[in-house]
Amino acid sequence: MAAVREIAFTDVDALDVLADDMPDADAAGMFEGYGDMLGVDDLSAILHLAKKTVQRQCARGDLPAVKIGRHWYVAKLRLARLMLEGE
Repeated sequence: MAAVREIAFTDVDALDVLADDMPDADAAGMFEGYGDMLGVDDLSAILHLAKKTVQRQCARGDLPAVKIGRHWYVAKLRLARLMLEGE
């Protein structure tokens, strides 16, 4: 089983720094209508993948996800960076 990374307050601070360096993804309309944290349903719609595939990618670490309880989440800015820069 893959180790699950817990989110900490420093992660939120890191997202603020990341936001300063990122092009405005919302301005480009990439994630219009989505919140700051994307759940499996949102990721499935954005990435055009099945929900099970998204869950597996989160668990394997292919997506920069955090698990809170039984649910996986990806910060919108981190997904934007992944999609725009291929990191």
